[in-house]
Amino acid sequence: MLLFAIIQFGIAFNRSQAVHGAAREGARVASVQGTQTEACNRAIAALGDIAFVATPTCSWSGGCAANQDVVTVTVQAQTNLNIPFWPGSGNVDLVGVGEFRCENQRRAANANAVWLRQCLPSCWLRCWVWLRW
Repeated sequence: MLLFAIIQFGIAFNRSQAVHGAAREGARVASVQGTQTEACNRAIAALGDIAFVATPTCSWSGGCAANQDVVTVTVQAQTNLNIPFWPGSGNVDLVGVGEFRCENQRRAANANAVWLRQCLPSCWLRCWVWLRW
């Protein structure tokens, strides 16, 4: 029974890592101007042919299109933990969360504006020469 438990927990842990990886993949796609559909499709595709009890689901919050700095993708799946002669065997819910910072032009423009505000009062001549390049 101990051997079966070790094997089943190893399989469940492997699937848990796959769900976390899929959520990170979906968040990565969403952070580079992907849509919610693209992000969730990529997250579900990242799970490959792993057999789950039910079809995995995907949701997201935040988002670059909503002018927020962080996008979060959550993938939920359910796997079967089947240990012979163990009364507590059954389905286990797996949740993976991926969070990435949005990489878009608005962020770059804000970074340049902050740099100029800090630089101009103290070194206006060097900044002017740098901006002329």
